[in-house]
Amino acid sequence: QARTQLGHTIVRAPISGVIAERDCDVGELSSVSMPAFRMVDTEDLILNLRVPQDALGEIAVGQPVDVRAVTDADQRFVGVVRTVNPVLDEDSGAVRVIVDLTAAPRLVPGLFCEARITTSSRDDALLVSKRAVMYEDDQPVIFAIDGEDKSAVKIPFVAGVSTPTEVEILSRVDGESISTDLRVVVVGQENLKDGAPVRVVEEAF
Repeated sequence: QARTQLGHTIVRAPISGVIAERDCDVGELSSVSMPAFRMVDTEDLILNLRVPQDALGEIAVGQPVDVRAVTDADQRFVGVVRTVNPVLDEDSGAVRVIVDLTAAPRLVPGLFCEARITTSSRDDALLVSKRAVMYEDDQPVIFAIDGEDKSAVKIPFVAGVSTPTEVEILSRVDGESISTDLRVVVVGQENLKDGAPVRVVEEAF
């Protein structure tokens, strides 16, 4: 009976890792429901995300995830979507997504992060700054400069995917392709008309 009771004093960790918190001290009485230690596995970190339900159709297992620390945008980490919960949270209307993170020196448990999931990618995509885009009856339009006579050319285009700062141009509205070396107006285009003369004061980039 004494050996059995002594065996109950041995605490075995269910995983390998690092002790993050200790909830008991030597000599204290404990029970089955009382936590003794809190452990973390620093080699198998995950990120819990809440994704809006309208984006559920674009999220899939295996997609790459760009993760950044909320307090320091320079801290960037790499992740991959592990699971997408098939059950919707009725209270928030969001879906839980679990992301596997690649271990990194400054990646620690409890770090608040924001994530961007890459749902699709295309090589040689033509992007234009959102500063250059205007809308006419919901039709996206940009103004470019005709290199020969320095006049403004209005180009209605078909938009593809977008980032926080750029919009993809798929083609002109008439179906024709758009040159990749256009000089696009990013300031003052609100006052331009198709064919108006333009004098370039400064190159943005």
